[in-house]
Amino acid sequence: MDEGDSLVRHARHIVLKDFGLLGVEKLAKASAVIFGVGGLGSPVAIYLATSGLGNITLVDMDRIETSNLSRQILFTEANVGEVKVQVAREKLLALNPTISVRAINERVTEKNVANFVAGADVVVDCLDNN
Repeated sequence: MDEGDSLVRHARHIVLKDFGLLGVEKLAKASAVIFGVGGLGSPVAIYLATSGLGNITLVDMDRIETSNLSRQILFTEANVGEVKVQVAREKLLALNPTISVRAINERVTEKNVANFVAGADVVVDCLDNN
């Protein structure tokens, strides 16, 4: 996608007062870490990706189950059994190929959380209680 396509994609952002082209450029350089890509993380990831947030890291250790499909909107029946972060990465890149999406198939722990959030502009905790 070239710069012209990007301007068309984000035209609605550009016309927002106090956002404009500079806001779109800042958003494209920003990074977010999303812990959990289930019922909460799926829509968060979709909105961040389609808004043009440039760098998204997804952290989750689960596989997609049939019971997830009623609330985890990134996934379909065809994805059952697959690794959530890998499927989510593919779908987000299909929605917006101009962004970077990193998929980490790991459990978040006290020992590794600092590594995941280092350098992130936004951290979104969408983990369940498991």
